[in-house]
Amino acid sequence: MPLRNADCGMRNGKGRGRGAGLARCAAAILLLASAPAASPGTAGEVKAPARAEVPAPESQEAARRGEALLRQGRTREAVDLLRKAAGRDPRNPSLQFVLGRALTRARDYDGAIAALQAGLALAPHNLLARKGLAEAQRKKGDLAAARATLEALWRDEPGFRPAGVDLAEVMAQQGDRRAAIETYRSLIDAYGPAEDARLAALHAGLGKVLEAEGDRAGALAAYREALRIDPQQAQARAALKRLSR
Repeated sequence: MPLRNADCGMRNGKGRGRGAGLARCAAAILLLASAPAASPGTAGEVKAPARAEVPAPESQEAARRGEALLRQGRTREAVDLLRKAAGRDPRNPSLQFVLGRALTRARDYDGAIAALQAGLALAPHNLLARKGLAEAQRKKGDLAAARATLEALWRDEPGFRPAGVDLAEVMAQQGDRRAAIETYRSLIDAYGPAEDARLAALHAGLGKVLEAEGDRAGALAAYREALRIDPQQAQARAALKRLSR
């Protein structure tokens, strides 16, 4: 089952999607079928040497059980269960993806990266798995790898806004504030006519980078716009209180 931009509540260039958001995407991880290999040589991607096999029912049940354990905060149990299941069925991308998430939560970033890359070798077009790979790389401290993964993901799926948001944050972490500002502005421009808490968060993120860049007037304008859209936007409220002293 392909994971569409609309399933993630993203816009596709002709308007905003009407999907149920990232929670629906997370559920789709367990149901996503294998996809053909991406073009080789693309930064941040993994080549797919072969198609994933039809998942065994017991493997899918293990993936669902692992998800349930993670929701319950039982991370170590989830890791143990998923590692055993992945050892029995190493060509099941769903198991690898959920294992990668569990290992990220357990702060085993090298293990998470390995699991996610193994899953992406079988199902390279899973958006959340690619985003999760960048998250593990970022938490490990490998910002260059995280940026490459996110740039490739956002280039392939420009409507997948969470990748752009993460990319802007990584750019800011690297000190490339100009690129981060451009990315935030691109996200804001492409958002669409509706105004909601997510758009307010983008303005707040832009304000933070502008403030770090020394553009106080621009930062104030961004924070005020965030609060106009969402008066409860905590980051913008705190920033305006700080800057008004």
